[in-house]
Amino acid sequence: MLRYIEKVVASLDTTFSESYLFLRLVYGLGTVLLFSNTIELWQDWVTYRPTKMVEIIFWFQYLPFPQSEIVLMVLSTIIGVATLIFIQSQALRALFFIFSLISLARGQVVEDVIHNFHFILYLEFFLIWIPSNAWRDFTKNKKIIITCIHAGIISASLNYTFAGLYKIGHGFLQLFTHHDGIFSSLNAACWLIVTDAALTTKISLMGNLCISHPYFFYFSFMMAIFFEISAVYWAFRPKYHMLLAFMVIAFNLATGITINIYFFEAFVTMTLVLLLSPLREGRGSKHGGINHAVE
Repeated sequence: MLRYIEKVVASLDTTFSESYLFLRLVYGLGTVLLFSNTIELWQDWVTYRPTKMVEIIFWFQYLPFPQSEIVLMVLSTIIGVATLIFIQSQALRALFFIFSLISLARGQVVEDVIHNFHFILYLEFFLIWIPSNAWRDFTKNKKIIITCIHAGIISASLNYTFAGLYKIGHGFLQLFTHHDGIFSSLNAACWLIVTDAALTTKISLMGNLCISHPYFFYFSFMMAIFFEISAVYWAFRPKYHMLLAFMVIAFNLATGITINIYFFEAFVTMTLVLLLSPLREGRGSKHGGINHAVE
């Protein structure tokens, strides 16, 4: 694995400006998504606190309510802006990751960090490991910078892969225990549309068409699972990052118009990160970037 990553790094012509702008993109996006999520859940934050918190913030329930929530929101926003301004600071990147994790864990009532934000969290975690002084000599530290960026993109893509593997594993479990599942009937995918329509009292844009052609929809559903499982494969290979970006767009549009499920934060994160990846092919001329250091 390490030899493969070293080979990839050695073959790339990524420049300083591309890598530096990518970091600003990730932390700028992280700050905006975190702030918008907090505003969306703000009424719940200041009126209700779950009796049992997510394990990583179990200590939060002992802090004064709702003053702690207010302080958390303000500090998270300030640290996010500061990180965006002083992006080369490893300490600020680490601090923003910690506050993002706490804020998202607090925002989730059930015992899990909001899964739509796993993508941006994984990226932020791996980008922490770029040292503050790495930007002073990009040529010397190019290997560690690109390795961290590459690892972040791969780890974010693993969210799709694990989701696909879970569907396959759960499908086989249902099959072996004689329960209805994705492998027990070609109409299985249509059950998702019917269930969503029953819960929301409205059917998706393509719902009726999919129910009328269950075999075609089942094939499409299996193709979506194949995309999820294979996502990490494409992420490992920078030359396919642009292809993976369009696959992410197609996947999210398809889930939206068929089963009314939208993964907005995940969609925005992965699409922008892959389309603007400093590792992708076809991002400009081979020597088109600026290759200098931060003074």
